[in-house]
Amino acid sequence: MNKIIGCSFDGLKDRFFINGVQSPKSNDFCLANVILPSQYGGKFLVGDEAKQSRISCGFHWPPDAGILEGHLRRIHVSWAWRLLVDAKDKFVRWNAGNGVSFNISKILAEHIAGQLGEDGKDADYVIVAIPNHLDEFGQESLIKDLASLGIISHKEKKRPYLLWRPVAAALAWLDKVQEQFEKPIPPEDFILVVHVGPDCIEFTTFRLRERVYNNKRFVIPLREQPKVEISLCGIDWVTELIQHAFKTDNLMVIWQVFTNFPEIWETLAQRPWNKEKLPRVWSRGNSNNTSWEWDLWEPEETLRDIIWQLEVGASQCLEELTEGNCDHRRSVLPYNSWQELLQEGVRNSLNNHKDGKLRGAIFSGPLVSINPSFWLKDIIYTFESRGLCAMITQETKLDQIWAPSFNEDIVSKGAYIYGERLSRGEPTYFDTVTQLYILANKRGKHDWVPLLEEGKLEVDGGCELSNPLGKIFSLNRRSKTLNTLNAWLKKGENTVFKKTQFHFPHAPSRDMPLDVHIRVASAGGFAQVELIPEEKEFLGGTRIFLDYNNMENTETLPQLKLGFPLITNMEVDPNDTKIRSQSFQQLCNGFHNTGVYSRNYYECARRFRDELRRPIRFQNNFGDWISGKIVNQDGKTVTSEGKKIIHRISKKLGDDLDIVVSRNLGRRIEQVICSAATWLFGAASTKIDKYLREKLETEIIINNNLVEAAGRCFKDNNDFALFYKVAVKQDCSKMYWMRAIWRILSLREYAPDIMERSHAEKFVKEALKVMKEEANQNRYANRFFQAVRMFLYVLRFRIKEPNFLSYDSPTDKQLFDKIIKCLEVVQRHRIQATQLIEEIKKYMKYEGTTTINFEGFCIDGQG
Repeated sequence: MNKIIGCSFDGLKDRFFINGVQSPKSNDFCLANVILPSQYGGKFLVGDEAKQSRISCGFHWPPDAGILEGHLRRIHVSWAWRLLVDAKDKFVRWNAGNGVSFNISKILAEHIAGQLGEDGKDADYVIVAIPNHLDEFGQESLIKDLASLGIISHKEKKRPYLLWRPVAAALAWLDKVQEQFEKPIPPEDFILVVHVGPDCIEFTTFRLRERVYNNKRFVIPLREQPKVEISLCGIDWVTELIQHAFKTDNLMVIWQVFTNFPEIWETLAQRPWNKEKLPRVWSRGNSNNTSWEWDLWEPEETLRDIIWQLEVGASQCLEELTEGNCDHRRSVLPYNSWQELLQEGVRNSLNNHKDGKLRGAIFSGPLVSINPSFWLKDIIYTFESRGLCAMITQETKLDQIWAPSFNEDIVSKGAYIYGERLSRGEPTYFDTVTQLYILANKRGKHDWVPLLEEGKLEVDGGCELSNPLGKIFSLNRRSKTLNTLNAWLKKGENTVFKKTQFHFPHAPSRDMPLDVHIRVASAGGFAQVELIPEEKEFLGGTRIFLDYNNMENTETLPQLKLGFPLITNMEVDPNDTKIRSQSFQQLCNGFHNTGVYSRNYYECARRFRDELRRPIRFQNNFGDWISGKIVNQDGKTVTSEGKKIIHRISKKLGDDLDIVVSRNLGRRIEQVICSAATWLFGAASTKIDKYLREKLETEIIINNNLVEAAGRCFKDNNDFALFYKVAVKQDCSKMYWMRAIWRILSLREYAPDIMERSHAEKFVKEALKVMKEEANQNRYANRFFQAVRMFLYVLRFRIKEPNFLSYDSPTDKQLFDKIIKCLEVVQRHRIQATQLIEEIKKYMKYEGTTTINFEGFCIDGQG
């Protein structure tokens, strides 16, 4: 039989179940504490030892009982939970003085291990309940610190399981009522868990899902990422009660009362006081703390009546005492009273579910869960409006409010149920994990690549969600830090990023593509992100994982280093001013009213072509004046009116070409129509594309206008394949071929993917040939720079083959050196080209930083 332990250790009502039997360690309703050692390696005092210790207990005597000087060595377990939750994605430590500090998670782990004793060290499954907002950083720290103390699940990964507290409470309720649900359960139906404890106040809703295992039906909760966090907690509430009851703001008085007086906590929980232990002895000081005296305190019954209307606020006592020991920041939402806080929490949670029926409300946590009728009475109608019966009962029934008795600890019971189901392979719960993104160089651009498969972010509780991603990174042989790879990550929609590093034992002998494999589990600490090299032998069995310890927040991203230019996104006038102008409309109407048989058709088409290719000036969305065309590379405009006009023009040109070709009206008219149509770029009619394909396939001597037209309008893979096939058989040193090759590669994102290596090598050699010819004649003008520009964009073939034109290849290096020599010579003749040439040389070495502008060096062509 498996030994299964389900734990709930919030520091006020610590309970755990062993094989279904509840094992309370103490019936006292008082905060548990941990006494920190004064040196590393010293003993932590927990449980009864901490309770009996006088260290930092808040009394004025003996001297080490004080709290106002030096660092506190006593920390309340409930406050430690609050600090760990509020730390979010940072590691947080408590300073015990003399340079000694400890992780908050270590303090909690010592408390949990002390409560479990030897039982926790030989269990098959140990499940520890955690707050619903505990970040992965806190989860990971707690898991590791518990494991270091021997609290592990032997049958799995030698580490304990964590479980969200509200999920545990939901499991305890669902385990009893799941047979009462109809079949099937409507997908939007949900339940509400209200948890009020000394460390956290949480309102959590769960949609319900059904699973069948071994012919048994399970109704399980679906957890979604928490939306609103309430940083206030029971400690803040009890501080207000102490200040009211004792009429004091004295830190030591407040500290000693909520450290030592269970009655103050029993008041919030509406539990009876143990009259045999009253009155309580307390150490009372005057307003100046100059004299102290011992006194007796016995609570008045009226204390129970004022808890709901106490002022809501963060405990200034604990904040002040924490300030010198731990970095703590939290934001607190304003409420008029604690009753209002609880009521608003319920309303807001229910408002998150506009549809669906509320099938149950479950109250967990040691405070105000036993008898919630007082603060619920004003919002009972809210429950009833969502289909829930207003009855508050200690019995578990569907469609009612469950307020279990104090003796029943549903969090630890739910944790045990979770462990029991894990041991049998039964369904537990679903969790929706937050998407993680890693910054990758994708097709030459920075892009946030999701590490988990979109649309599949639900993970079974206790199971891993795994996703492999191919060749996201490459370990660069040329990097100055040859065995280190920087990485940037973000979580969800965060605008603050995380920077970290992957460390490799040595550098690769060549650029090494790397796969990414991520594994993540609900409440399982850090996502495990592993980099796997293309050549498995490279690491000799060593595995490389994301290093969370060296993570740092950043709002800036690294500058992109380019090994090839990015595609050109042709900007268009956001107002389509030219297209909508009266003069252009008149020109369009004149062209539309001119048929191909008209005498002046050719002249009319030519004028129209010239107008389409003429650059225009306009202001972009940032108010900058720029030069562009009337359409972008895909033939798109901005306004709906502009789209209609361009579509009408494209259709007219396509139809006219059909007639001209079928009637054999003349090559000259064919060419002017084709030219005009392709200055619409991607909006050119499919009839134009068909015409160009036929010409490229059948004609031996290909007209320059056809080549340049294809460079403007070809946009699918079959077109690219045909273009390259024809181009490599032609003299690509001719101006129109160089322009067309450059244009296809500069305008079409996926054009390099269709190119063969032999094509790329041919184009580079043709570019070098032109450069040499022009340099020998000392001509550093249009043709020379057209060759340079074509060469630069042929580097986009590196998208397909990253090692194309690499210094690692002796043949490529020789070619590189020849091109660089030509580029260096031109600087002596055209000083204004110096910056352009230097940037091109950077691209060749994968160190490019800016978009290269050839304006003033090249003419785009008028074909």
